Amino acid sequence: MNPPSAHPNWDEILTHVESGSGGDALSDHLRSCPACSRIVDELRELLTQLETARLPQPPAELLERTFTRLREELGKASREGEGSRRSLGEAALALLGGIGEPLREHWAALVADSLRPSPLLRGSASDTDRTLLFETDDYSIALGISSGDGATQILRGQVSPKTAAGLPAEGRALILQADELSAQALSEYGEFRFAPLTATSTELGILLENLLIRFSLPS
Repeated sequence: MNPPSAHPNWDEILTHVESGSGGDALSDHLRSCPACSRIVDELRELLTQLETARLPQPPAELLERTFTRLREELGKASREGEGSRRSLGEAALALLGGIGEPLREHWAALVADSLRPSPLLRGSASDTDRTLLFETDDYSIALGISSGDGATQILRGQVSPKTAAGLPAEGRALILQADELSAQALSEYGEFRFAPLTATSTELGILLENLLIRFSLPS
């Protein structure tokens, strides 16, 4: 008398049910074994329920319209939350005019903030109250804030390339204070100056061709 055959595992039974194969030793066992036969019935019922519950694939056009609408709504919410940031980007686009290239925006990281003048700023530093250094992968931006008359302040800055031989021509510095935007051409040394500096929250940008480097003065 032959010993009873071992029961197949759950994965083997599932593979058998999904493939619908029959006529082999496994099929014979599943038909003759009450325990395995019950597992087969339960698996078939489960697969049927999953199949009937599966939602149809929506048309590609509907998916694209839905994703487009979501992107528009997310962009609208982001612009409303950013407020002045969008204004700075719009100003940069207006200055570019008909350049025909998309605007690239990079945020510079603040890497140094001290009361000691930066050597990147030319001229006398004795009247500089605060210096800051921002960096991107390709540029360094040194800022010096000094006291002016009364409660006003003067902002001096210099943009320096890290690897390139020089700055692109016709670079501009942008500053947004209390929703009022000003622009100034960079000197041949990448320098700029804004006065007076009165707003408590000030955002700046450096426009080099179609690249806008953005950064904000910390409080």
